[in-house]
Amino acid sequence: MRARFMLLILMLVCSSLGLTAQTTSNPPTNAPENTPTFRSTSRLVLVDVVVTGKHDDFIRDLKPSDFTIFENGKPQKISGFGAHTSSQGGPAPQMQLPPNVFANFTAPDPGHPITIVLLDMLNTQYMERPYARQQMLKFLSSLPGKEPIALFVLGSKLRMLQGFTQSSDALVSAAKSILDRDENSHLQTSSVDMSDAQGMDEILRLTAGGQVPADPISLAATLANENEVQTDVRVFTTLRSLQALAAMVAGYTGRKNLIWLSSDFPIEFSPQFALGLTPRGAQSAAQDQRRAQLNNGAFLFTDELRKTASQLASSQMALYPISVRGLTTGADTAANMSLGTSQTAGQEHTFARWSVQDTMEDIARETGGDAFFNQNDLHQLMQRSLDEGTNYYTLAYTPQDRNWNNNYRKIEVKVAGGGVKLRYREGYFAVPDQSADQKDAARLLAEAMQPTVPESTSLMFKAQVLPPTNGRKTVSIDFAVSPSALTFTAGNDQRTNATIDFMAVALDKNLKESGVASNTVAAVMRPETYQQVLKSGFPGHLDLELKPGKYVLRLGVIDHNSEKIGTLDVPLDTSAPVAQK
Repeated sequence: MRARFMLLILMLVCSSLGLTAQTTSNPPTNAPENTPTFRSTSRLVLVDVVVTGKHDDFIRDLKPSDFTIFENGKPQKISGFGAHTSSQGGPAPQMQLPPNVFANFTAPDPGHPITIVLLDMLNTQYMERPYARQQMLKFLSSLPGKEPIALFVLGSKLRMLQGFTQSSDALVSAAKSILDRDENSHLQTSSVDMSDAQGMDEILRLTAGGQVPADPISLAATLANENEVQTDVRVFTTLRSLQALAAMVAGYTGRKNLIWLSSDFPIEFSPQFALGLTPRGAQSAAQDQRRAQLNNGAFLFTDELRKTASQLASSQMALYPISVRGLTTGADTAANMSLGTSQTAGQEHTFARWSVQDTMEDIARETGGDAFFNQNDLHQLMQRSLDEGTNYYTLAYTPQDRNWNNNYRKIEVKVAGGGVKLRYREGYFAVPDQSADQKDAARLLAEAMQPTVPESTSLMFKAQVLPPTNGRKTVSIDFAVSPSALTFTAGNDQRTNATIDFMAVALDKNLKESGVASNTVAAVMRPETYQQVLKSGFPGHLDLELKPGKYVLRLGVIDHNSEKIGTLDVPLDTSAPVAQK
């Protein structure tokens, strides 16, 4: 076993597969960049802070001494600090890889943060989608090409239209190539629309022209039950999609920005909801009712809410919810909308609009972003979100409270002198470390290997994929996993332990499984072997036998100790054996 392990290391070194930590933003000073993790109760909490003045201009040249940070009201010692400003100059250089070598990460300059644009069709009304698409395309077509941006659509499932690129043309082309087709066939939005239409037809049939009249009570109950089911589906799908996006960018250091275009936002991340507690006091009866509805859902999705909030926090992802409804007008105000009385349809609409805006502000407040609503220039709001997300400070501290008990911890940041506006995530859940046994690790990795799940960078790795040759019938796959995100444990006799699962799944043109290979490497490393792993990466090897053809090869790795996962899609052509070198 040890000989095989050392042989794999030698192969990877000879194949130029040594890994170094590549980041997308400057890490805080005093924070280790490529140091492997040993299991410990000490953690570093990172808080990104946007500091703006009276005219929403970014305040530059602040120093660590200008900041004070509190956790649950207690001051914390700032152990790391970084200042990040908008990129200057040309696009970031792209990472160059040898032939047949692939990686699940890119290498933009430290001054180029990551941004995801999410067009949410699942939670957007049908009539509001054309305007949202138009404004999104207008934003994408005006990008300067400095910041890496990825484009996603959320329908019945999350789909990536374009991976991270600095090309405005590539983003526009990707959006048009999808949106110009029959949207119902790939966005999966027609089922809800058709269900609504059929329900309305049934109501009209039963209540018109001498037909049997509908029972108002039973009809209302049926519609309410259907709405609850649809809401549950939307909540679950939205939460899982946010988790996938957080995992996709987890391997990159620095702030990530998610620009979220939608007309409804069915979740909240405040601790009351994520813990299934009584909702906070609302500003109106409709808000109170919506919070009660969301809270009922929170009891069903408590674990998912807490998991999503924790993943967003650990990935340093800030959400920028933008309402695609645009400017709305109405005469109703809080003064003339009395509580406890029947409301007009217009008043109910106003209450609903206020409650959605309240939810948006909660999402932004809990993740460190900003919420935009009741405005028409959506492309300008997207640009404003992008600008804000590339100008910020990062504070790092080790919490004095070492008790990781799943409780929510409140964060407060102050700046000397005052007179500024601060935006940062206002808390996090103290989730304890959990070790996964082999069964759990296999299940988690299998879920991440599904073709519709975005690639994950919680573990970054490179892989050399060699198609069959005249002397070898199998596809040869050699991995090198970056040690920076692995969790090692200390063993006996100065040994260092780690357990990593490797998997490869070949998918045909219809995304059907054509071949699978997997292996678990339980390494007990001597000091010299461990030092070699730190230099060249943790190695793994798979052989996969496939019929001649063209495939998409999804590669995956998982660390048993931390449950962190890395995945990567690689094009593979085995139509004809290549000449053996």
